[in-house]
Order: sequence, then C-alpha cells, then structure tokens
Amino acid sequence: MVGINAMLSKALGEKDSKKANKTACNGGFIYVLSYLVFLVLGLTVVRSLYEGQVDESGAQIVELGVDYLSVVMVFSFGLFAQFFFERLLTSTGKTFYSMISQLRMTSGNPRFFKCRDESVKSNRMRK
Repeated sequence: MVGINAMLSKALGEKDSKKANKTACNGGFIYVLSYLVFLVLGLTVVRSLYEGQVDESGAQIVELGVDYLSVVMVFSFGLFAQFFFERLLTSTGKTFYSMISQLRMTSGNPRFFKCRDESVKSNRMRK
C-alpha cells in the first residue's frame, strides 16, 4: 500500500484534488477487499490449516487454535481501518495526528503497560 501513499502525496503536491480523492477512495477499496479476503479465509480455511498440522492427539490444540485464529481474522477490520487512516494522515502530511492516534491506542491497552512493568521487574531481578 506504499504506492497509494506516494500517489496521494504527489496528487496533493500537484494541487490535484480530484486525483487525490480518487486515489484515497481506491486505497480504501483495496483495504476493504483485503479485509474481505481475511474474512473469507477466517471463516473457511482455518480449521483445515490446523488439522493439517496437528495429529489426532492434539484435538484441544486444534480447537483453541481455530477459535483464536478465526477471531483474529474475522475481526481484523479494525486493524485494516487503522492502517488505512494512519496512512492517509501520514500521506497528507499530518504525521502529528498519526502519532497521537498510535499513542491513544497504546494508552487504552492495559496489557501494554502490564508487559512493560513485567519486563522492568525481570530486568531488575537480573541485576
């Protein structure tokens, strides 16, 4: 998707708003198509992927893996949306807002701070 950013930046630099809008819309369409591919694969292929790698004794591994990967793939829309809007902000020159959105996502994720605290504790124990 790097080409979309470059085309959008170029169109904005040339003051060609029609081309910039068309490029942004096409980029959004590509991200939606990418999500649809993940959705279809998440609903159809995941079980056969796990069953092909694990023998009969790993039934629990298959079930848990299918549950996890299905959720990740089916609900990946937020990830694709985040990539798309972050790239739009970056290519339009609003990198400050892109940085703020990333900081907001990490501050809203309590696991980020928990992992960070645990790594600090483990580093202190080693000394």
